[in-house]
Amino acid sequence: MEQFEAGKAKSQYDKAAIDAIRAWEESTEVPSLFSRGVDAVTAPVREAVQPVIDRAGEAISNTQVAKIGNQVFKGMVGFVSSASAVTVRTDMIFQEFRQKNCGDIYTPTDVAGLPLVMVDRVAEGLAMKYKASGLGEGAATGSAGASGLLVDIPLLTTMALRAIGEYATYYGFDLSKKEERFYMLFVLSLGCSLDDGAKYKVLAEMHQISVRIAQNAEWQVTDKALLLEMVKKIAEKFGDKLTKKKLMEIVPGVGTIIGAWSSSSLLADICEASQYMYRKRFLMRKYGQEVFEQEQTTPNA
Repeated sequence: MEQFEAGKAKSQYDKAAIDAIRAWEESTEVPSLFSRGVDAVTAPVREAVQPVIDRAGEAISNTQVAKIGNQVFKGMVGFVSSASAVTVRTDMIFQEFRQKNCGDIYTPTDVAGLPLVMVDRVAEGLAMKYKASGLGEGAATGSAGASGLLVDIPLLTTMALRAIGEYATYYGFDLSKKEERFYMLFVLSLGCSLDDGAKYKVLAEMHQISVRIAQNAEWQVTDKALLLEMVKKIAEKFGDKLTKKKLMEIVPGVGTIIGAWSSSSLLADICEASQYMYRKRFLMRKYGQEVFEQEQTTPNA
């Protein structure tokens, strides 16, 4: 089991972080302020062009949809199976810690020994980077039309996984471990579930996986079929979410702008989910899983 100091007194900063994470998990308005702002600003335009979007969706064949889903699924399976699929420059992140006077940080274990307040300070600005990247990605690919989805969606999938991987690394989790890469897919699923009823189910699943990883539980051979089934469901959900968002890019005149902001807001939600979940695991590793255990019951509808 990962080491933690049972009964250790919590700093005021850590207490506030625990309260904030609990409040975030219980909230019925979880999508980021940025994402909600984007939805509010673009809603009138989206409503006006909805018939165009609907026709565009009908124009995409089932074969194209299947290809998109297969691309996302294969990409995720490859990601979980091979550490070489991770595109995060962990050495650069550890160097950033050293440059910001956090000590001799060269490994995830070194990061785990830091105070949360220090880690938060170093990770600050990561979400803004991906919001900007989403804007650029959406604007650059918006002119490709429906045919561009086959290229655009895998690209945005890669960006989303890289964002989650960077958060994992900033908070001291080792992406060379298969179970950590598997956990990343659930963070991805959570980021796509903040505005629907699946949020609490995903949170419950993630808590169980977090506990299992903390206990160094072995991934049994019998788990492989279940793992693939879970990855398939996550890939289908993410692919469907992306397809619906990217369809807005093909509306003449305003599509590129709306699509760019939609890509950015989706990455903002994924970054927010990543930050909360990895901060939560950072604190569980420090104080033990019990610090959040009482908060895992799904609220009444």
